[in-house]
Amino acid sequence: NSFIRNRSCVFLKAISLHLQGALVFRSLGAKNSVEQSSSAIGIGGLLSGRYDIKKYLRLLFQLVGGRGISRYIMSLRGTGSDMVINPLTGEYVPLTVFGGFVSLMYGWRENIYSF
Repeated sequence: NSFIRNRSCVFLKAISLHLQGALVFRSLGAKNSVEQSSSAIGIGGLLSGRYDIKKYLRLLFQLVGGRGISRYIMSLRGTGSDMVINPLTGEYVPLTVFGGFVSLMYGWRENIYSF
């Protein structure tokens, strides 16, 4: 019945795929010890998804990357590393970061599963 009611999602349901994306734009600013200021634009993106390989086997993934977005990546949280000083020019530049994961989920029974 769900195929008849929602025809726009027939293709996605047939291949058991779910994708989700996000973008972030932000303004960055910093001052050094002699009160010289620097500013830059941060930009980043995220893509996550799920692919049902079989009835009880599911692939999960997430990819993230960008410049000046390290505060949004948990392993770098609290370090203040959105901008760093370029040792050649002495200017602040946005830090480029990338990350992600891939996971397989196996369902042993209807409500018992492992990753």
